[in-house]
Amino acid sequence: MFTRTWDCVVIGAGPAGAMAAREVASAGHTVLLVDKSSFPRYKVCGCCVNGSAQEALAEAGLSHILQNNNAVSLEKLLLFDGNRAASIQLPLGASISRSRFDEALIEAAVTSGATFLQNTNARVLNKPDRSTKTQNTNSREVSLDSADSKPVVVESAIVIVADGLSGKSLDGNADFKPALAKDSRFGAGVILDDGSDYYERGRIHMACGPGGYVGLVRLEDNRLDVAAAFDQAFSRESHGPGKGAAKLLQDCGLPVPSQLQDAQWTGTQLLTRRRERIGAERLLVTGDACGYPEPFTGEGIAWALWSGLLGGRLAVRGIQSWHPKLLREWFETNQRFRRQQSRSRLIAIGLRNNAIRHFMLDTLSRYPGLASPVVQVINQAQFKLQAKPRVEASR
Repeated sequence: MFTRTWDCVVIGAGPAGAMAAREVASAGHTVLLVDKSSFPRYKVCGCCVNGSAQEALAEAGLSHILQNNNAVSLEKLLLFDGNRAASIQLPLGASISRSRFDEALIEAAVTSGATFLQNTNARVLNKPDRSTKTQNTNSREVSLDSADSKPVVVESAIVIVADGLSGKSLDGNADFKPALAKDSRFGAGVILDDGSDYYERGRIHMACGPGGYVGLVRLEDNRLDVAAAFDQAFSRESHGPGKGAAKLLQDCGLPVPSQLQDAQWTGTQLLTRRRERIGAERLLVTGDACGYPEPFTGEGIAWALWSGLLGGRLAVRGIQSWHPKLLREWFETNQRFRRQQSRSRLIAIGLRNNAIRHFMLDTLSRYPGLASPVVQVINQAQFKLQAKPRVEASR
């Protein structure tokens, strides 16, 4: 049985959580990584690891993950809107299934010393009243509940919340309730055993329309990943995401994979949201749990990896000695994330507007080089990193 006292408990084992857990464990601290799901598991995602995401992996010493798992190099983004089309050269990118990518990141965390507990719901307990004499001000409490054992409460010097869009670990803390954008779309996705020749390896095909967009990319095992973002009204009018995706593809003159409409699609929560409070005493919120806009060309994975990496490094310092200035530093770090996310928000707004979308594709079809500066900025990390903290192992 695992101990009930930890240096760090990380809730959520996606890219942000696994990266944070590995970073803290590699510094010599005891780490419990918890997730409600069973791994490997499917995740709705475009499955694109762009240049910024690859920089985060390199910074963490995990560049080998893509090569070892036969990630597919991405060369072009092909955009379609009705009879309009544009081809954008990608300077750096790769596609890999989230089931394999997430599992590889978890394996890296475990290899570094983290303990992984899956099929377990975690909830951050409210901080006790500081006036209570018996309170331990050097830790927070997390309740763990799994079908295989009785609920337990563990103590941790630092808690990192990385439970994504649908996470409920902070539901008991009203101050952390996220605000949803009124015009938010929802995500939907499926992986198909499609053997057609049209959707080639190394290319992202994206069909856009008034009701949303759908992207298709080949994975490392040659299956076809399909990920979309839909207006809720469009999905209802189309009688579901499968038929909605088929309509977008047909309107752009693209072939509809034979299994697309009848496949079992997975949906997400509404995508665009923001959580104003992203930390508290000995508590950091990372990744999609902080907030999320509609992503573009792999930005979602990049945000998660950098958030996990930087949050993990901040946690190492907090384990040694907690100080309120760490929260201010984390807020400032996330302001940089939000400035980057605003670019994706602007692109999403542009793609929703028929006139702007048509103008963008008409212009890019004539002058494809105009996209290069935007793609370069999206693919580059925007962080000046401090040296990795050096600490004495606590184990």
